[in-house]
Amino acid sequence: MSVVLDTVGHGTVAAAFALGVPARRINTIADYPARSAHAVMGVGGAAAGVNELTELVALLAERRLELPIDSTHPLNQVRDAYARSISGHATGKIVVTPGWD
Repeated sequence: MSVVLDTVGHGTVAAAFALGVPARRINTIADYPARSAHAVMGVGGAAAGVNELTELVALLAERRLELPIDSTHPLNQVRDAYARSISGHATGKIVVTPGWD
């Protein structure tokens, strides 16, 4: 089962199609032109609620969903986290934790 959750844009939807992922299994919150041109989903932000979050947490707990973490940074290193984010080289989520070194 393949699913693409695009939070970056920059060709992710096109790459998903090239890999054979059906449009109904693609969600993008970053590529508005792809949402207009294809029948891909654009669910996120205000459209997602407690039920959706609960379902995602359950899938993570059951190891049926993977959430790659690129790096974690304490709050006093938020500039490093931002630099990593805009570098374009992150391979997962960048997490800022409440706390200090």
